[in-house]
Amino acid sequence: MSSSQLILFALSSLLLMVTPAPDMILVITRGVGQGRRAAFLMVLGYSLGDFTHALFAAVGLSTLLLTSALAFKLVKYAGAIYFIYLGIRMLLNKAEFSFETQQERIATKKLIWQGYWSNLLNPESTLFFLAFLPQFVDVTEENVAFQIMILGSIFTLIGLLVYCFIAYFSGSVGLWLRSKQFIVDKLRYFTSTVFILFGVRVALKEQT
Repeated sequence: MSSSQLILFALSSLLLMVTPAPDMILVITRGVGQGRRAAFLMVLGYSLGDFTHALFAAVGLSTLLLTSALAFKLVKYAGAIYFIYLGIRMLLNKAEFSFETQQERIATKKLIWQGYWSNLLNPESTLFFLAFLPQFVDVTEENVAFQIMILGSIFTLIGLLVYCFIAYFSGSVGLWLRSKQFIVDKLRYFTSTVFILFGVRVALKEQT
């Protein structure tokens, strides 16, 4: 791949990243509801999910997923159930909404894994990687899988930087809001509702 092609890909990726999307909304709600740390960890999980999607695209698993109606439905409904589960759990358990506990290591792992599985089980992410990355691949070369991994790594890095920026400022807003005690429960209801609605949205996604 030429340097100009990589620059074009990087600029295109940056433009896509700053465009409002469901992942961005989830990061913002997590930051507003639980602070910068929670949002940063969620972003880290998303980034690991992006890299995994790139790996799947490189080895052809994404193509298999999209050509198999059964596999697509399994991933779609698994993702929907997971999002709805997170929303309901957050709604019913106040401790789940606040990770300011002594078990910081457990909370850290939990948030990273939530971000990872939220990304990996989202069929829209699979569709995106399979549709977007190949547009910048030089098919005349033999190392197509390697090119996809390079592009996926660049995309993941750009996403990590952009979403960390979003996480920082959403967490700052959330810090101020949580200082108002009467707003805390409303934030929990709002955040859990966003996750549940996103789960419903994933469940209604069609294989196109």
